[in-house]
Amino acid sequence: MFDHELGGVKTPRKIIDQQRGPECGYEAVENVVQLVYPFGNNVSEKDLKRRAAFYGFSGTVGGQSVLDPRGYQKLLADYGIASTWSSFNADTLIQALRENRVAVVIVDAAILDPKNYPPSDELHAIVVTNFGVNSQNTVVRYTGIDSNFGGTERHWRWDRLHNAVAAAGFKILITETCIAQKYWETYHVLTRVSGGIRVASSATP
Repeated sequence: MFDHELGGVKTPRKIIDQQRGPECGYEAVENVVQLVYPFGNNVSEKDLKRRAAFYGFSGTVGGQSVLDPRGYQKLLADYGIASTWSSFNADTLIQALRENRVAVVIVDAAILDPKNYPPSDELHAIVVTNFGVNSQNTVVRYTGIDSNFGGTERHWRWDRLHNAVAAAGFKILITETCIAQKYWETYHVLTRVSGGIRVASSATP
């Protein structure tokens, strides 16, 4: 059914960080940082939570920390990653993926992946990294990161993603900063020459 993929990020499973509790927002931001800077980045959940608290974007659910979606863009900016909130439009999303950009998407998980998520009032943040087409060049799936499934690239039917986004009622956050594919392709060169790329966040609250 799936012929090939166009554009988009390859093998994101190499960097996926898995969430613990209702922390999908933090993990989505962390995974985007790791996609942009896959080698030697200094992003940590502890730092993200500290920043979120400082900016007023931190809350709690059941005694566990959650990140207000309004904080996604600010935390990414602290790590030098520009992004824009956009009303969901399939053409806009696919064009971004073609350009090796990614999107943080808030969904109704039970609609997106009913096999693994029961109906619930809680929403879930994922990172969309790629898409797949069939032999007629029609988009039939999206792929990306769900932090409840560490080390696994997830595949979602195109219609389920669209419906899950609509049900959640949020805009999607698309990075303006592109994923540097050359980092993935020349990993051995980068590590040999520079010992890896160390990324410092741009703001210190």
